[in-house]
Amino acid sequence: MACRAETETVMTEKRVLTVIWTGDIPGSEHFRLSLIRLLIMPVFILHSSVLIMRAVPHSGSLQDQIRHFIFWPHLLIFGCCQNDGCSGALPEAVCSAFGDFMKQIFALCLILVTAVAMFAGCVGSNTPESSEKEPVTYVILDEALAPESYGVGMRNDDIALAAAVQKALDDMSADGTAAAISEKWFGEDLFLHNADWVEGELVPAENDTSLQYILDRKYMIVGLDDSFPPMGFRDEKTNEIVGFDIDLAKEVGKRLGVEVRFQPIDWSAKEMELSQKKIDMIWNGMTITDERVANMAFGKPYIENSQVVVVASDSGIKNLSDLKGKVVGVQRGSSAVDAIDANPELKASFKEQVEYDTNLNAYLDLKAGRVDAVVMDIIVAGYIISTDSA
Repeated sequence: MACRAETETVMTEKRVLTVIWTGDIPGSEHFRLSLIRLLIMPVFILHSSVLIMRAVPHSGSLQDQIRHFIFWPHLLIFGCCQNDGCSGALPEAVCSAFGDFMKQIFALCLILVTAVAMFAGCVGSNTPESSEKEPVTYVILDEALAPESYGVGMRNDDIALAAAVQKALDDMSADGTAAAISEKWFGEDLFLHNADWVEGELVPAENDTSLQYILDRKYMIVGLDDSFPPMGFRDEKTNEIVGFDIDLAKEVGKRLGVEVRFQPIDWSAKEMELSQKKIDMIWNGMTITDERVANMAFGKPYIENSQVVVVASDSGIKNLSDLKGKVVGVQRGSSAVDAIDANPELKASFKEQVEYDTNLNAYLDLKAGRVDAVVMDIIVAGYIISTDSA
């Protein structure tokens, strides 16, 4: 019933509009006009214009406003067309002539009111209330927490394997392969070509079979956090693990003559995964720390890094002291946690420190406003911000 009523309403409105535009009003030769109806016209025009202007901020209801306050008053004025004869208030000739004139006036009024409504709607769409807010951008504070560097970690007993991997990396540095991979992912050569050994040159014992074991098995297993761009992460289209470290490891495997298999792990349990021989090495933007050096074998650092703070550009946070009373996010088991722990005064100033399984999840919570800042690697922070803004 509601649908039928609406249809009849629309059809009636169309008939009225056609009558106004064509001037084909039944009984126009006996057009009845009374003093009251003549007085209604200017009031109606003013009333309709005011209502349309008031309706502009509510664009969704503008059509209904025009329908009810323009079309239906016409029925009131032209309602006399359904009857024959003149009321006698005016001579028939005057009434007829004035009726023709009024038909043109009403058509002009309809055009003007519609034009006003369209113009007001265009102007209203550019008002501050309806305009979209500028998107929030995210920045890295100039003040870093701690400088550091990345390395490949292996079991302390696997010195032969660690030495072979380091030799392959040295050869890649010498022939330009490492630089090409770096330029692919960073747009510049960030590979450390003349780095010193972390613990002195690796010299395997005579009974060290770690390299031969990998060569006989024909593959090595690399443990990584697969949500750590651009070092190692999932391609959104193919779900393949890609990244700077991935390309380096694949090239090392190629030079050793073995396949490289990438195994995503819980980053907070990486040392356990390595010691239980579920993986052969950890290669995924892993910061070299004193604690890790004590538990793993490292060759040379291959890229520099630092722990930095990421915030929204409109947050008002400009330096580390501004983090006082703020909620700070960090990846669980990362060197970012170590960098914060190394600065107890800074840590004590936080309102809360929230830990996440990945840096990406921490960044998403920063965008959602659940944390005020995130501490992460500058390599990762720069990549996330640049790809997010793109």
